[in-house]
Amino acid sequence: MILSVVDLNMKDTRKTIPLSQLRGINIYFENDFYQAAKLVLKLWDARRERFNELGKARPTITGMIQIFAGLTDACNPKKDYVKERVVSDEIPLTGVIEFDHEP
Repeated sequence: MILSVVDLNMKDTRKTIPLSQLRGINIYFENDFYQAAKLVLKLWDARRERFNELGKARPTITGMIQIFAGLTDACNPKKDYVKERVVSDEIPLTGVIEFDHEP
């Protein structure tokens, strides 16, 4: 599986999507996409700290859609189903998800 991930230490012109903006996106239950994105950000930061990795990676909306779809069904992920419920003018596929404030 190829994920869209951005190294925030590199100059990038993609739109930053604050994590809180994902509230209200309900795929299977209330705020499930937001909760999954929050978990991914926390896990990636914890991994970076544990292994003293340089840089800070963040998922794009495309990458998070792939992660979410894989979490709900690894054998037959419904990426298109998730994408239809996530993407809007305010939330583009190339948007980079970031905590509202540094945790």
